[in-house]
Amino acid sequence: MVVATSDGQKTYVTNGADGGVIYALSTDADGSNLTGLGGDDSLRGNKYNDVLDGGSGNDMYYGGQGMDIFRVDISDIKDGTDTDTLLDLNLEDGPDGDILSLSGFAGGTFHDVGGADANLAGTTVRVGTWDALHDALTTSVGLNISASQVGSTDNLLLVIDDNAGHVQNLVIRGGYAAFMAAGGLVA
Repeated sequence: MVVATSDGQKTYVTNGADGGVIYALSTDADGSNLTGLGGDDSLRGNKYNDVLDGGSGNDMYYGGQGMDIFRVDISDIKDGTDTDTLLDLNLEDGPDGDILSLSGFAGGTFHDVGGADANLAGTTVRVGTWDALHDALTTSVGLNISASQVGSTDNLLLVIDDNAGHVQNLVIRGGYAAFMAAGGLVA
């Protein structure tokens, strides 16, 4: 039997710069920092509180159970456009909700509004609810953003263009109805 232990530190796990599958360490009760450096990665968390950061490339994020942080950094984009898929982002109030962190934007892009926590001179925003995501995107400065439904599914496609040569496509599985209930985006 494998026993999970805690030393107060998350375990750093990566696959290098080639892309591939990155698994959280199941024996670390503190969770894992899963980091894809380049290529197309599949990040797989577990039942602990993990941090998932795909890096450059078209990445798939699965946090698993626990309160996970999904990091998406537009400055990681190398070829103009990345498409990242968030398979189980859980933006709900309470101790079991996940956090979406959007970073790498120009200073002053984001502001503290309605539950959105902007930091680093407005280059990064962290949200833990659909309302906060809506507020952060609709009050952002200098971005072109669109939101749409993927086919007839409940998947949300957010297209975030920083007008500096980087386009971040975010597909959020099961997020369309919740995002629209929070107000959607005005085109």
